Amino acid sequence: MGEIFSPSTYNTQLTLLNSISFTKSQILWLYATRYGSITVLFAISSIFCIFTLHKYVAKRTSLDPLVFCYAIQFVVSMLIGIIMLFGDFIEHNPIRVFRVGILMGTILSGLVTYDVVANLEKSKFAKKAHLDYLSVILLIGIIILMVVLSLFSTYTSPFNYAANSQTTSMDIMGVKWLNSFNSYTDTKVVVAPQSQLTFLRYQDYLSTNFTYGEGMLSNNRYYLDTQALPSHFGYGGNISIFDSLHRFDKYVLIFQIDRLLYHVYPTNTLNDIAYWSAEDFKLLESDSSANKIYYNGETEVLKV
Repeated sequence: MGEIFSPSTYNTQLTLLNSISFTKSQILWLYATRYGSITVLFAISSIFCIFTLHKYVAKRTSLDPLVFCYAIQFVVSMLIGIIMLFGDFIEHNPIRVFRVGILMGTILSGLVTYDVVANLEKSKFAKKAHLDYLSVILLIGIIILMVVLSLFSTYTSPFNYAANSQTTSMDIMGVKWLNSFNSYTDTKVVVAPQSQLTFLRYQDYLSTNFTYGEGMLSNNRYYLDTQALPSHFGYGGNISIFDSLHRFDKYVLIFQIDRLLYHVYPTNTLNDIAYWSAEDFKLLESDSSANKIYYNGETEVLKV
C-alpha cells in the first residue's frame, strides 16, 4: 500500500524555497507580500485573545460570553492550523491551513475593537487625551496596511514572484484545436513543468481522455509526456528541440504563462527554474525541426 498522507505543508514550502536561490531580503519580501496581512491579523487577534482570556481569569470585570467564545475558538483553530502546518496532511496551501483561524481571528478582533472604542468614548480621561480619536486613526491605519498587503497575496504578479496560472480562453481554444486536429491515438504532448497542471485541467473541460506518463490506454488520443519541456528548449546542449526531446515525434504546447515566466522571477534565481527568454523563442522560430501548426496570440502548438 502507498502512503496515505503527503509531506507536511511546512516541508513542502521549505523544499520549494530551497530549490530557488532567493536572497534573505527576497525571502522577507516574499513572506511579506504573500502572508504579511495574515501575520498582522494573527498578531492583533492573539493580543486581543490574551487580553480577553486575562479578563476572564482575573474576573475584574464582566465579560461578554460571545467574545470569550470566539477567543476559545480562535485558540482551538490556531492549534489545528499549527498541527496541519507541520503534520502530514493533504493541504499544502498555508492560507487554507489557517482558514478557520483567519475567520475566528477576524470576528474576535472586530468584537474586541468595538468594545475598546466604545469604552474609550465613555471615558473622560480618554476624551481629554484624545485616545478615542487616536485609536480610530490607528485602526484605520492597520486596516489600510492589511488591505495593501492582501492585494499582493490575492493577485499574482512579479511583486510576489508568481505568475497568473489561471486558464484563459485562448488556452482553451488552443487545446480544443489540438483535440480536433489530431485523429490519432497515443500522441505525446510535451508542456513546460509549471504548465502540466494547466494541461490536465482540460481532461474534464473537454471530456477528453488525457493520461499522464507511459501507462496509456488504446482509446486515449493524447497523453502528457513525463518529460517536461527543457529550459531554453534545450538549445544549450543541443542544436534543435528535436534532439532535446530525445528525437521522438511529439506535440509541444506553449501557453502564455510560459512566455511570462522569464519576467516573474528575479534574475539571480533564473538558473534554478525552467524558463525561456525572447532569444530562446527566436531560436525556436528558426528551428527547422519545430513546425508551428497553430497560434492564436497566446497558445502555440508545435509539431516536432
